[in-house]
Amino acid sequence: MSVSVKFIHAVDPADKGRYEDGEDRQYLYEIQAEGSLAIYEKIGKHLEKGQAPHVVYGPSAWFRVEGDPLGKKDQKPGQVYFA
Repeated sequence: MSVSVKFIHAVDPADKGRYEDGEDRQYLYEIQAEGSLAIYEKIGKHLEKGQAPHVVYGPSAWFRVEGDPLGKKDQKPGQVYFA
């Protein structure tokens, strides 16, 4: 499933807030403790340890997200990636 972000304010029409899966990559989201929304690009079976988000939106930029959340299944077994 792709990730779709709904923004609070109007944005540039070129930026629809959609991140499409395909070509062996998948987009996942994580709502961080302070309310920011991080979008990760997973290529292959797992995220790389220490991988930075593809994009981060502050808490005042978005109000809804749809798609696949980042989960333990996206991490290599036995390794801690995110706090």
